[in-house]
Amino acid sequence: MPFSTARKTQLEQARNNIRPTKRRKLNNGGTEGSGFKWIEQKGERKVVSTRTSCIPSAVLPQSNHLSYLTPRTPHDHSPNIQWPFRFVYTPQSAPPTGDTVTEDLGCDGKSVGATPMPKHSSLLFVDGQRGFMFERQSDSRTDSCALPACEPKSIPLCRVRSGKFAPSHDDAATALKKINKLLHPPRNKGAGYKLCRLHALARRLCEGMAACLRFYVRSGLSFIQASNQAAIGLGCGIWAARHLRARVQRFIATGELPKHKYGGSSHSLLDDEDFTNEINMFLQRKGRYVVSEDIVKFLADPAVRQRLDVRKKITTKTVQRWLRKMAYRWRKQPTGQYFDGHERADVVEYRKDTYAPRMKALEPFFPRWDDVTGEDQLPDLPRSQRPVVIWFNDSSTFFANDRKTVGWFKIGNKHLPLMKKGPGASATAYDFVSAEYGFLKSRDGESRARKILFAGRGRDGYMTNDDICRHFKAAAKLAMQEYPERTHIFVYDNARIHTKRPTTAPSARLMPKGESETFGATVVGADGRLHKVRMMNPRLPDGSEQELYLPNGSFKGMATLLKERGYDVSRLKAQCVNFKCADPLANCCCRRILFRLIDMAAGQKSNLELLAEELGTEVIFLPKFHCELNPIEQCWGRAKYIYRKSPSPSLTADVETNMVKALDSISLKLIRQYFKRSRRFVDSYAAGLDGPNAAASEWARRKMLHHRTSPEHIEV
Repeated sequence: MPFSTARKTQLEQARNNIRPTKRRKLNNGGTEGSGFKWIEQKGERKVVSTRTSCIPSAVLPQSNHLSYLTPRTPHDHSPNIQWPFRFVYTPQSAPPTGDTVTEDLGCDGKSVGATPMPKHSSLLFVDGQRGFMFERQSDSRTDSCALPACEPKSIPLCRVRSGKFAPSHDDAATALKKINKLLHPPRNKGAGYKLCRLHALARRLCEGMAACLRFYVRSGLSFIQASNQAAIGLGCGIWAARHLRARVQRFIATGELPKHKYGGSSHSLLDDEDFTNEINMFLQRKGRYVVSEDIVKFLADPAVRQRLDVRKKITTKTVQRWLRKMAYRWRKQPTGQYFDGHERADVVEYRKDTYAPRMKALEPFFPRWDDVTGEDQLPDLPRSQRPVVIWFNDSSTFFANDRKTVGWFKIGNKHLPLMKKGPGASATAYDFVSAEYGFLKSRDGESRARKILFAGRGRDGYMTNDDICRHFKAAAKLAMQEYPERTHIFVYDNARIHTKRPTTAPSARLMPKGESETFGATVVGADGRLHKVRMMNPRLPDGSEQELYLPNGSFKGMATLLKERGYDVSRLKAQCVNFKCADPLANCCCRRILFRLIDMAAGQKSNLELLAEELGTEVIFLPKFHCELNPIEQCWGRAKYIYRKSPSPSLTADVETNMVKALDSISLKLIRQYFKRSRRFVDSYAAGLDGPNAAASEWARRKMLHHRTSPEHIEV
């Protein structure tokens, strides 16, 4: 059958897509011709050279398989093949056609083959000792790869070099494994893969590199041919194949992933630090309740636009993208560490000078434990000293209607459940916890220091200082009875119900400025009536007592007491309005000065401290507003998390049952983790950090948990 022009064009495209024709200089100073022509004769189809030299034809034997020939050099060839050579395509069953078509493929000796005439054009390539046929079908624009062809044993073959810069197969296989791991990250446990987090364009490039390496390693193609096939799979051409080879070589040499320049030409206004700082300052001035329209109006001001060089109109969508990029989120404000009064001067002074030094002094006496096995490790102490156990006290209230508010709910569900109004019945638990024993109880678990109160009018009432003292007395006796080999210290919140002093303790709150015959402390007598009794004498800085009353029994008055301490009170009033002084440290009135000297610095002990001395133990008060230093607060949070999962109670007894079950479910290992966190805060405060920096130090420790050190810009 005659050879058509369309068929010639298809063969030219297939050949040029894989290997462009080469030209080389001849001895006569000219160059090789790159033309070709087909010759079809009866019974065979030949490809012959169009050069001036006489080239004998080499007819390959007819076979049912594809056959090919690759001579090494012009001086190393088959006896039947002379250099240059021509290709002979021998059809298996095609009838004689008459005309002959010849094609010249050049003298590089890289590819030679013979194949039956298919219904569509075909071209055979040789790489080493295996051949692949790339087909371009007449009814489709897609390229496909056929199976390896079987070679005739009578034709000598040699390996075709993959190129000057082709990587070794071992390096290519290693790189392929790495890229596959990036494209399909394995799960930590079980089968399957994680989601690939690469950018869409970077992922496409990695997939092309992986395809190139697969063809090169598994299919026996040369490096160039493998990249061509990978480029075809990506829907690209020779230029993409060349870049795939370069990216693969760079990845093998340096391990660098391909970088894309997508969006590199566009710049955001947020890239300007002055512009970003201006937006941040505006947000700080505006306050917490700011919306995107506020920034739009701010940037619409002509003076602001000229100062910040804003040329285009800023829309609400743009501002919302900016806010997300600046780490802002539209959500309910999260609650963290309460800061009201946390850094007040008197609170910081007590935390820095009293609580933190006392806890650091007791730290060598604390028992330790192994985090893996949980075994206790006693401190190395002299025989006369015993390990110290710290018992933290607090209370928490559990409500019947305190349920989970977050879950999976169907959108558009109109049949909403009825909600109970109010918190419902409540139960309050008072307890002690330590890092060594957990919640305070006997060794057999029969006796507990936990006190459950159903607070409210008409129920159990409310806790008073007397109830607190009785509860503490029972807990201290239980701890010293069950664990006599330890020294027990109890820590309470710095609340008024805990720090209440004896009724006769000196206080400047109600003292008159001048002399008084009726002033004294009011107490309830045995008959249930109120009686006036003398206040206890305060102590001077040298440790001696200061008499509050004259020999005739009259109260001296604040002015006289301050004069005895060396203060000039001639121009001082008795007190400021409602005793709300502008500066608590100023000498603005007699009551404020005497309050600092007697109530705050006189060293008068509370009822709990006096009772602890009687029992042979010690009570320490936490700094005000420092719930992060009390690990039992985290125990309450864990217990309420478990409590909310329990069925909704209908009776008060069910509230108590669920509460006790939730508290008992907290393991000793978890309690010790809470203690470790609280002690880290103590270390931060002892090192001189304030509240925000101590919280940032704890955040940095969690973020850098798997690193040896924290970043230098974070003070830990």
